[in-house]
Amino acid sequence: MRNDTAVLDKILADGYMFTGNDGMMETKAQSLASMKAGDLKIESMTETEPLKIRVYGDTAVVMGRGTVKGQYKGKAFTADERFTDTFVKRDGRWQAVSTHTSRVTPISAKN
Repeated sequence: MRNDTAVLDKILADGYMFTGNDGMMETKAQSLASMKAGDLKIESMTETEPLKIRVYGDTAVVMGRGTVKGQYKGKAFTADERFTDTFVKRDGRWQAVSTHTSRVTPISAKN
């Protein structure tokens, strides 16, 4: 939430890919550049369901649901999303290799 790109640079693997709920994809470099430029500002992240974590050797999959509030290029947003993060253990530390988010849509809005 502090947009600490130095910390994120260590957590995100070099081949990291982010897929947003609109289908947009970003590389690690693009994600960090967006934060450094101040385009993306996360104000709060609230976990709305317990995390589900599954470990398969040196790979872990983390699934959850949360509400994210912030600004993108000066425009405020709030998103109720499900997410899946995939981590790989390399050189004794866990690194994120991918994130995928899906916006939660009420059933009545699907029809």
